[in-house]
Amino acid sequence: MRYTRLLGIAVDDLKRNRRHFLLASVGIVVGIAAFTFFLALGRGVSKVVLGQIFPLDKIEVVPKSFDVDVSVLRVPLANEVIDAAKVEQLEAIPDVVAVYPKMKLTIPSMVYGGKKIVGNNLRAELIADGVEPDLVREDIDKDWEFKDFEADIEGLDGWQSLPVATACESDEQCVEEHGQATYCWGKSILADWERQVARAKKRNEEPPPKPVDQPRCRHYIPIIVSNHIVELYNGSLRRAHNFPKINPDSVVGMTFDLTFGASMVEISARDQLTEAKGVLVGFSDKAINLGMTMPVGYIRRLNVGYNDDKSKDIYHSAVLQIRSKDDVAAVAAAVKEMNLDVTDTGAEQAALLITIFMMVFGFVSIVIVGIAAVNIMHVFFMLIYERQKEI
Repeated sequence: MRYTRLLGIAVDDLKRNRRHFLLASVGIVVGIAAFTFFLALGRGVSKVVLGQIFPLDKIEVVPKSFDVDVSVLRVPLANEVIDAAKVEQLEAIPDVVAVYPKMKLTIPSMVYGGKKIVGNNLRAELIADGVEPDLVREDIDKDWEFKDFEADIEGLDGWQSLPVATACESDEQCVEEHGQATYCWGKSILADWERQVARAKKRNEEPPPKPVDQPRCRHYIPIIVSNHIVELYNGSLRRAHNFPKINPDSVVGMTFDLTFGASMVEISARDQLTEAKGVLVGFSDKAINLGMTMPVGYIRRLNVGYNDDKSKDIYHSAVLQIRSKDDVAAVAAAVKEMNLDVTDTGAEQAALLITIFMMVFGFVSIVIVGIAAVNIMHVFFMLIYERQKEI
């Protein structure tokens, strides 16, 4: 009987003070909802920023730099490369799943193209590096491949012995026989040679030797570029030159003429020139910030062909795939013991900002819940105080 009476009193109090209880309940609901929202928002931002923009499970390793400034020059005092032995040591570090070495193109080169975007072809010095295809596989357009199509050859002209190197007269013929990733190499070279011969005849001069006996089908060199280049072009470059703004997805498949050994700086140009064509197959944050990135096999053959055999195992950085982001600190410490440095990508600062963001808004949510809880306690206290004689 006593419990029934107490229940009746409680129900009666709820009816008489429903406004107070409703407002207090709204405060609790809002506080819990805000806490849940900010927690989910923080986790989502953390997943995108630290998982895609600044992946914590990958770090880039570079040689430690020791430089001395002499007037306007900076003289390096250390070996600024990573050799094959260093790569093996990096692979042996506990919790390192894979090592992806990067190699820079160390010969002067030029790129020619861009008519699809600006209406005219532009010529520029080519800055390039090479990466392992597995490192950027997820960034490649689904209709194209990023791989070394000439991996089994030796020398700069060894590709002509590949099965794809059939005689051709047009790009369309190669596409029909071998797919969209091929073109008719030598066709444009012969066309230029024929024009030179015609001019020589008019001037009664000795015509230049024929550079190519027979055009052959060849794979384009697959190329990726950094998203920073798109931002730089759309943000600044196009405004300065009144160029149109580009849609990155629409320029995938655009081709470029590449001339290795050539340079606008006459003293740097090489006597031997190697002609090839590249095709844009995607955009990646792992590509070189300003330049073009291609499969490392192409860069290795070019460096060896124009320099020496020692160039084949000389890398300029390496990306380490780590088992878990919790192991990054231990791996970074092991890397520094090998006299190497870890590049600063801004991931640590981003993680700190996200943590502060979650703490601040989490605290605000807890304060809201706390105020609502105090309000409910106050209401209950007043009700009990008013009806203590009945209870």
